[in-house]
Amino acid sequence: MHSDNGLALLGGNPVIKSKFQKFSTIDDSDGLEVNRVIKSRVLSEFIGSDGEYFLGGKEVRHFENNFREFFGVEHAISVNS
Repeated sequence: MHSDNGLALLGGNPVIKSKFQKFSTIDDSDGLEVNRVIKSRVLSEFIGSDGEYFLGGKEVRHFENNFREFFGVEHAISVNS
């Protein structure tokens, strides 16, 4: 039997019996940080050549480090579109 409330493969029994709850991972402090970076008028400082800024500027490296620590992983690399 198919259920819209849970996950099931190939018509199997749903493992999750309740609907997923909506939540936001963004809070007021995130907005303050975004505004701070925008007001600095320096978003990445990336320079596409060998040197200190090949991996982005201090804000990019700070973001990657926070992301790495939050998820408990060894490496984090941000990319753009």
